[in-house]
Amino acid sequence: CALPISEAQSNANLFGTRANKANQALNSLEGQYSPAKVQLQNFTGGVPGASYIANKLMSDKDQQAAQAQMDFVTAILRKESGASISASEFENARRQYFPQPGDSPAVIAQKAKNRQTAINGIMSAAGSANKPNASGKVEVDY
Repeated sequence: CALPISEAQSNANLFGTRANKANQALNSLEGQYSPAKVQLQNFTGGVPGASYIANKLMSDKDQQAAQAQMDFVTAILRKESGASISASEFENARRQYFPQPGDSPAVIAQKAKNRQTAINGIMSAAGSANKPNASGKVEVDY
């Protein structure tokens, strides 16, 4: 019988799992979406109607990448601070973790490693809550 997990471990597992799933989605979309279009959508926030127009200009892959980026950043920043995320915090994290127009292949690879490091740190904090079974799903023993 395993010891019960703490609330902190449970939260770390939740945020780590979300960040990991978002990262997997982004990795599967690599080279299939436009970082410039994703960036344009982020810049339109707060301008009435502009976000809608930017979204309409995005391909399905662009929209999927934007959603995965949002989920990744939200999971990472919520775990770090537990507070609401300001627009500037979100934008800084987005530039830190995701390809931007003009990034070299070496910088894009560095950002992918940064995402994995962030995921590994959170999943490590999950301790015994982070035990995947044979199918790869995490099972928590309460």
